[in-house]
Amino acid sequence: MKYRFATAIQQTLLAAAIGLAAIGMAVSSASADNLIWNDGAANFVGAPRWSFNNAGALGTTSNPFTHNGGANTVYIGNGGAVTLNTAGANQIFGVRVGTQAGFADLSGLAGGADYRGNGTLQVSGATPLAVVFVSGPNQDGDFIVGGAPATLGTVAWDSTQSLVVDGSFRVGQNGTGVFTQTGGTVVGGFNPLATDNFLAVGSTGGTGTYHLNNGTLEAGDDVNGITGFEVRRALRIGNAGGSTGTFNLGDGVGAAGSARIVTYDDVFIGASGGAGTLNIAADGRLDVRYAALANSFGLSGAEAPLAIGFGAGSVGKIRQQGGVLDTDGLLQVGVGAGSGAYEIVGPGGSINVRGLEVGANGTLDFTFSAAGTTKITVEGGTNPTADVSRGVNLFSGANLQLNSLNLYNSNGAVTLIDTLDPADELVGQFQAPFTQGAMVGTNALGTPFFLNYIGGTNNNDLVLQTSVPGSLTDGLVWNSGAANFTAGFARGNGSFGVAAFPVDPFGAGGTEDLFLGNNGVATLSTSGTADSLRIGNNQAGSRIAGRQGNGTLTATGSASLTLGNGAAQVVNTGDLTVGEG
Repeated sequence: MKYRFATAIQQTLLAAAIGLAAIGMAVSSASADNLIWNDGAANFVGAPRWSFNNAGALGTTSNPFTHNGGANTVYIGNGGAVTLNTAGANQIFGVRVGTQAGFADLSGLAGGADYRGNGTLQVSGATPLAVVFVSGPNQDGDFIVGGAPATLGTVAWDSTQSLVVDGSFRVGQNGTGVFTQTGGTVVGGFNPLATDNFLAVGSTGGTGTYHLNNGTLEAGDDVNGITGFEVRRALRIGNAGGSTGTFNLGDGVGAAGSARIVTYDDVFIGASGGAGTLNIAADGRLDVRYAALANSFGLSGAEAPLAIGFGAGSVGKIRQQGGVLDTDGLLQVGVGAGSGAYEIVGPGGSINVRGLEVGANGTLDFTFSAAGTTKITVEGGTNPTADVSRGVNLFSGANLQLNSLNLYNSNGAVTLIDTLDPADELVGQFQAPFTQGAMVGTNALGTPFFLNYIGGTNNNDLVLQTSVPGSLTDGLVWNSGAANFTAGFARGNGSFGVAAFPVDPFGAGGTEDLFLGNNGVATLSTSGTADSLRIGNNQAGSRIAGRQGNGTLTATGSASLTLGNGAAQVVNTGDLTVGEG
């Protein structure tokens, strides 16, 4: 995420940040040395196991944290298995685990060898590690695991302390990377001055796997001490063509929320042509937070969307079995040219989003147990500190899968999508056979269940129920082909049929909500007042069967239309919507 400072005050803050970073940097800004692991299985510190090119001669050191004032990037290849268990500041410029870097081949120096290849790093005990970014010619601060083709990098973070990466944190970038975290906190993209610093698992043609069994992964920072607002870093799982990323959040054996991801920026599961999978277990928790402080400073991009399958050729999937997904932003599933699926397995989980969109290449997949399944709660305006996106949109071609309904051992209604804000609508339907009122299967008791897109107190929930749902009777629906505006509307009868036709759209004291679809063409030649008007919509079918679709309105002469008179039947008073869903 690049920062756009909108005011002189914000530019002053950035200048102050640069000054503070320079003053507070404990590591020297001297020219960095590239230190290459020259041994097999051994400790990170304690013997001359690191080699480097010392002005054409082979040099060695036993401690990368003290050599050259810590201004070093370490490369672990050569099939090395390195253990770090040393307490202290432990600051360094960069870390590469698994390398094919040209300067890791020291065979041209007397006593040297080619130290490229796979590498392993294990950090244990109460051991911290800081990978720092320094403004200037070095500008590293990156931690790369599996950073070259045909190369494997493996990291086990078994420490109870923190790994803080100022810059880029990548697992499987060009090569194959595996990162396993069993405790502590891992922070990527911590320094607001570092660039190209999104977190990625499987990137640029690589294959990455992250096992977060216990502890916390933070992308960026909540309230950064340099800027005073959030440092926003995107998390991308399966980023760019040819890339595959898998993130296992929780191992199913820890306490609730003991394996946690926290970010204040976008999360992409399968992006830019990559394939990504996020598996959330019972002890896993994903928190995608809205950057409220950054937004208050006028910074762009403070939203917090979570996208599954983002961009052409991308394939993304979240599989959640228990655990928590909580985002202040919009959840997008297969919207655009990407393909995405959200698999929700059994009850016991929690899913809260600000808004929900399911595209033509998107699938919501619910699997039932005897106790049911986990619903998606759409908070909308009930979450005041959140993204601008809200409501539920099911685009044409959106897919729904209902698995193992025959295991459900109750006749109680099951809410699949719970829209909390009465001001939000559930717009659209899944593709056939999951239409309004469809019988979708029977439960363990042999009771049939029917699909209702207008369930719940506010008629905006997606519900499975044992009774055949009726239709809405609020508002007027276009029931003609081409006709005068005052002669083409009908009122529904509660059973998807017509109760009265024609009905004056300007009647009821100007409080009618009007739905112009059915490929109708309405000519407005007289003036009047109504509460709201939708031209081209899919809401009409929830009132009279088959009346959704395109619509056209033509106004002639001096005719005028006033929308909103303060006595609305529904909450969208005064709204004009042209093209919906």
